[in-house]
Amino acid sequence: MSEAANERSIPSLLQWTLIPGLTGLIAGIFGPIALDPGFTEGFRIGIFVTGPGALVLGLALGATLRGSRLTPRLQWQILVGYVISLALATLYLCTPAPTTVGHAINAQITRCTPAAQLVETAIANQERSFVFARSAPQSGWQDEARRMTLENPGVVINLKITQRNTVLEHRKPWNKGDRSASGWHDERVMIKGSKVYFSRVAGGSCANYPLGTNTVYFVQGWPSPSRRADDLPRFLSLPVLEKVPAKYAALLR
Repeated sequence: MSEAANERSIPSLLQWTLIPGLTGLIAGIFGPIALDPGFTEGFRIGIFVTGPGALVLGLALGATLRGSRLTPRLQWQILVGYVISLALATLYLCTPAPTTVGHAINAQITRCTPAAQLVETAIANQERSFVFARSAPQSGWQDEARRMTLENPGVVINLKITQRNTVLEHRKPWNKGDRSASGWHDERVMIKGSKVYFSRVAGGSCANYPLGTNTVYFVQGWPSPSRRADDLPRFLSLPVLEKVPAKYAALLR
């Protein structure tokens, strides 16, 4: 084969640039949409990351191979292999990461306060928020909050967390719905002092929460604040301690 014919039969620099670039762009945009419908930034990944990255890498690879003695067929095979690998790698990176179901914490009780003692402070905070929000609360909500605390009491306890074990739910196509635990590890204290939680695990009296007691609790997350007086933990803007659910017990051993 003549040198001119050989030049015409090998992939051009334009092909080395556009084919991988379009592959990265399409896979980066539509991969997250297909694999993680809740993810809304897919177009940015395709436009700013995988598309340009694949284009530049394809250009560099094409320029390198054009000066080699590889046959046109082999260069086309390399281009096709690169494009397939690029698409698969992009789709893999777009698979959703696990979500956190909750945390098991091994902690020591350092302080306990009846929730009723904190209701007045919460009411004052809510009253200030109503002023800034320029919204009218339901009449008698303060008395409802006080009544709720007496009828269904709880406690606010301070915990010194020593260990944490995170329960994860996987979302990749091949393990969607599976759950695992990260394993127990020592808590890294970023802020001095203990952390505050709402609890009814052992009832609504501080007598059931002896100071210095080490206990394993489960926390599902930090709740969004609520102005509803019938949801005491959210009204106090505190995460809720629970017993470790039986379905997670085996994972947390």
